[in-house]
Amino acid sequence: MDREYDQTFTEHVRSAREQVRSCKSILRESAQILSHHRRLFFALASTLVLPLCFMLLAHSLVSLPLLHKIRHNNEFIEMHPGTTAAKDREADVTGEWEYLLAFFAFYLLFVLAFSLLSTAAVVYTVACIYSEKSLSYTKVLSVVPRVWRRLVITFLWVFLLIFAYHAVAILIFHLVFKNSPNIAIPVLVIIILLLWIFFFGVHVYISCIWHLASVITVLEDSYGIHALMKSIDLIRGSKRAAIQLFILYLGVGTFISIIFHAFVLYNHGHDGSSLFFRLLYGIMLVILLTFVTLFGMVAQTVFYFACKAFHNEQIDWVALSEHLGAYLGEYVPLKSSIQMESL
Repeated sequence: MDREYDQTFTEHVRSAREQVRSCKSILRESAQILSHHRRLFFALASTLVLPLCFMLLAHSLVSLPLLHKIRHNNEFIEMHPGTTAAKDREADVTGEWEYLLAFFAFYLLFVLAFSLLSTAAVVYTVACIYSEKSLSYTKVLSVVPRVWRRLVITFLWVFLLIFAYHAVAILIFHLVFKNSPNIAIPVLVIIILLLWIFFFGVHVYISCIWHLASVITVLEDSYGIHALMKSIDLIRGSKRAAIQLFILYLGVGTFISIIFHAFVLYNHGHDGSSLFFRLLYGIMLVILLTFVTLFGMVAQTVFYFACKAFHNEQIDWVALSEHLGAYLGEYVPLKSSIQMESL
């Protein structure tokens, strides 16, 4: 029975990898892949995606109370200037800021590391499924360190792009607010709204390019700025599906974060707000976010193949298989590109 099911899934993969193009079909294909290889993806999610999602939600349990304490101490210092107690509070605030900055540095490094590690593992796994290579948990984990550095370089280029984007946005909003006394309030509101929509759209587009560039970094020889340029070319014609996938993931992730803050972080003094129920809610939400994040990573890899199909770029599956095998030292990577010329 299992052999027949595996053969059926293999036939499905062979037909679907060239036909999946729309957002709906990408989601359906991602669900098929997760369902058929649920044990492997469960292991990857437990060791790589779960710690990432736990930190994404749980960091506020440390940072927000600490920020509240700093704000409370600053208010006390303003109300009792020059007193001995105020000086003691000033020393406390200094130590609290140092602790907070150290925690944020650890948080950012932790999230970056596990985000790149989980991306490498999931992208490699989906690509192996599409190229019909044998898979195992240990094999996937052995590949992750070899591709991780390439993903870091790609991320650094994305970081520079995001930094430039935020610098321009801050400058423009600063100029608008600086000249706001000379602008009628209705006009000012419209300008701010239009600017917010524009910069949000740019943020979504950059995020879509980043996600696709991460897949390219794993599956092709390009990384860094070259992966970003390939991503820009590849996403043309498929922007609608890319935006739909990103907005869907962003919306679900934001909803989970809001529920976490409401029922775990700020839920005090009400029925069901005991430590047991808050812990239970927290565990459930972390698991839910883990599944959503894993699904999103699978979907972004499927989207890569959908973009190839949209541009009529026939994948050289032998070259891809050898490229993936090169991470394990099984093959010598081909010098040619993973894909053939556009048909």
